[in-house]
Amino acid sequence: MDCLIIKMTFRSKKYREQFKTIVSENYTMVYRTCYSILLNKEDAEDLSQEVFAKAFQSFETFRKESKISTWLYRISINLSLNYKDRQSKLLIAKEEYEQFTLESDDENILQQRRKEILSRVLDKLPEKQRTFFLLNKYNGLTAKEIAEIMQCSQNSVEVTIHRAVKNISKKILEIQN
Repeated sequence: MDCLIIKMTFRSKKYREQFKTIVSENYTMVYRTCYSILLNKEDAEDLSQEVFAKAFQSFETFRKESKISTWLYRISINLSLNYKDRQSKLLIAKEEYEQFTLESDDENILQQRRKEILSRVLDKLPEKQRTFFLLNKYNGLTAKEIAEIMQCSQNSVEVTIHRAVKNISKKILEIQN
C-alpha cells in the first residue's frame, strides 16, 4: 500500500510539472480567447483560471488525437460562451461588456466610442459568426486552425468569417446613419 501511495505522489508531482509547463505555454492564448468573447479583462482572467482548472481535472482523459492547444481553445470557447449566456440572463439590461472611464482627451473619447460601437455590433452577431470572427481577427488564427478547433470544414469557417465582416460593416453603417 505504501508503495502505491509513493508511486501516486511521484506521478502527481510529474503530472503537476507537466501541467505547469502547459499553463505557461498556453496562458496567453487562453486569456485572449476568453477576452475575445467576453470583452472584459477581469472576466477573461477569471475564466482563464477556470479553463486551466477544468483542464487539470480532466488532463488524464485528454485524447491525444489533437494538440493540447486545440483542446484548450475548445474549453476556453465553451466556458466563455457559457459564462456569457449566464451573464446575459442575469443582467438583461446590460448593454456594454466593459465600462470605460471618460477622459477629457478627445482621442480617448473617440477611441472609447469606437470600442463601444464594435462591442455592440459584435454582440448582435450570431454566436458562430462572432466566435469565428474573433478567433480570426483578434486571436490571429487561420481558417484551418479554427476549423480544427471548432470541428468543421475550413470552407465553412471562411464563409462564416466573410458573413461576419459583411454584417459588421452593415451594422456599423446603420449606427452611423
